[in-house]
Amino acid sequence: MHRILDEPAYIIHARLFRDTSLLLDLLTLHHGRVSVLAKGVRRARSRWAGLLQPFVPLNISYSGKSTLKILSQAESLGAPLFFTGAHLYSALYLNELLYKLLPHDDADEAIFDLYQNALQSLTHESTEIVLRLFELRLLKHLGFGLSFQQDATGLALQADVFYEYWHEKGWCVAASHTLSKEVFSGEHLLAIGAENFCPTVLKEAKRIARILIQSLIGKPIMSRALFQREVIS
Repeated sequence: MHRILDEPAYIIHARLFRDTSLLLDLLTLHHGRVSVLAKGVRRARSRWAGLLQPFVPLNISYSGKSTLKILSQAESLGAPLFFTGAHLYSALYLNELLYKLLPHDDADEAIFDLYQNALQSLTHESTEIVLRLFELRLLKHLGFGLSFQQDATGLALQADVFYEYWHEKGWCVAASHTLSKEVFSGEHLLAIGAENFCPTVLKEAKRIARILIQSLIGKPIMSRALFQREVIS
């Protein structure tokens, strides 16, 4: 039986299982996204009651040969992070992206560090900047990022040129000089690549990230819908 001991992890998704258990998806430091069954954790006397929550740095142990492992140990590695309002929905959005984009058991320590740093940043920085950096850096790590220095032919992007995004190809010189759904100014693209975010550049980075993420996931982002519903209400 495959056994992993003392692995740093965060819970990114949880589902009820039968009467007393939980199915958890974890982002781990050395093993990527891992699915585990936490048996009996919802019992009042469970030793893990109240511990297995999002945004809590955990030290876990688990075992199993299949994709679904059995959680055998969990303890806190530090104080939980508490979010409210837009910061809470932003943190949930990070979790949802990881749950929907990461394959099982594909280790990438850089993604763990990226997530952990993003959570810490959400406690004191602008949510828009944190989210845009996380989206673009995550996509790059997963091999789905775009170049913000070159177009599809390998030529350097020009600030005074408008570019159209072509799926699976990249940036091509646009026939129109009018910003539209998939047309962007070279000036904004270069600023995104330099992570030089003013409000206008942030807006354009958000458009690009949505195009890429939607093409990969194909389904609505639930945390985004919840946030929009909260704002409207």
